[in-house]
Amino acid sequence: MLFTSYSMLKKVKVLLERRIENTIYSQDGMSPSRALNCYISDEGSVLMGTHSFWQGIDLPGDLLRGVIITRLPFAVPDTPIMEAKFERLREAGKNPFIYLQIPEAVLKMKQGAGRLLRRGTDKGIVAILDSRIKTKGYGATFTDSLPRCEQALSLKDLTTKYMKLMNINKN
Repeated sequence: MLFTSYSMLKKVKVLLERRIENTIYSQDGMSPSRALNCYISDEGSVLMGTHSFWQGIDLPGDLLRGVIITRLPFAVPDTPIMEAKFERLREAGKNPFIYLQIPEAVLKMKQGAGRLLRRGTDKGIVAILDSRIKTKGYGATFTDSLPRCEQALSLKDLTTKYMKLMNINKN
């Protein structure tokens, strides 16, 4: 699971620990590299991370079957660096949200989704939980940037498609 904020990661981790039996490894209490190594050695576990997990992680084959993106990864707008970039764009008569925030968030989302499909034989699901991908005009920019794929708009539909993809039979 990929998060845009550490506080959301901690809240979701607490909720999931009450509801699932799988072990959850996260940056909450351990380093990213330790969480990753624990996840790799514990089949069926869940890995949760923030910024350092959005890129540079290679989990081929059965090590990763799903990536959950909890929110579209927009940069925090009120940091000094972002404020300076915003100001430069405004001075040039450009909208910082359209010319900076959306392109950067699309790139980061593609990197996050790319954790799943690293090789031609990899398969799984990418679930984007942020409703803005469907409800906002800029949402199509995000979906259009991803490889062509089936979409599921309900948990039931997602489950059915995942089971079909993984050749899991309900018995």
